Amino acid sequence: MTVLPIVARELRVSARRWGTYVLRLGAATSAIALAVIVYFFASQQGARPADLGRIIFVVLSGFAFLYALLIGVRVTSDCLSSEKREGTLGLLFLTDLKGYDIVLGKLAASALDSFYALLGILPVLAIPILLGSVTAGEIRRTAVALVSTALFSICAGLMVSALSVHERKATAGTFLLILLITAGLPVVILITQAYTGWGADVLWAFGLSPGASIVAALANTPASIPFGLYWFSIGMSLIYAVIFTAVATFAVPRVWKQKAEPLRKPVREPAAQRQDVAQRWRQRAALLDASPSCWLAGRGRLRGLWLWIFLACALGSWLW
Repeated sequence: MTVLPIVARELRVSARRWGTYVLRLGAATSAIALAVIVYFFASQQGARPADLGRIIFVVLSGFAFLYALLIGVRVTSDCLSSEKREGTLGLLFLTDLKGYDIVLGKLAASALDSFYALLGILPVLAIPILLGSVTAGEIRRTAVALVSTALFSICAGLMVSALSVHERKATAGTFLLILLITAGLPVVILITQAYTGWGADVLWAFGLSPGASIVAALANTPASIPFGLYWFSIGMSLIYAVIFTAVATFAVPRVWKQKAEPLRKPVREPAAQRQDVAQRWRQRAALLDASPSCWLAGRGRLRGLWLWIFLACALGSWLW
């Protein structure tokens, strides 16, 4: 009897798929390109040679952490809900498969390529050690923090997908869950500390967030950040992953009959509004009969104005 048959199959399929190697190579190449850009930019800004390795390592680790933190939103937030919308999830329960077989199989099918891409970035993090200011211990701690954060994010998306039907709700729910645990808990702790006057012991509560692991791994001053906070955050990330996977395993056999809600009937517009729309269509048709140039000139140019205003504000904020 094969243990976890779907996982074994997905591992064999992934090993034979060119996309697995291309994605891993692309992730490593992108990390190397980013390291080169940071190196030349920091050199032009007058950074000391002893600090270049540290700057490159911190930038690469930051981007890798964001990738690991949001990996679940991209790959697993809709892996089970899509099966429920299509009505194919129940077919898997006609076999001898259990809930954990399906959950772990979907996890392997959805997240293997992206997880391999993260592993492809890890060797690039060791390049700054040649420039100095980075120790082998920091590289090991950062690698463990990135892997644990990726597992936390993947399992969070898996649980939300098991409890959702609609794609947008599953994606938004996964993002909000990750944001709540990663950033919401530290903010609540800081607010509580400000109003209650807790002492230094509150620092250990930051370990409830996966972000504490990467901060502790990159810390140059162990005296300011206790070393035990790093392992506490790693342990909490793994506990979150186990809890999310257990909830998904428990929920899948009980919610596979859920289907997407039928489309609602469109609300009938008022008679006056329908007449205005019909009149505009007649005017547009008359302009088109007269000349295509008149038809283009008579269109509603301001209809998408708010979208362009929003994009301009977003671009201005980014440039600022």
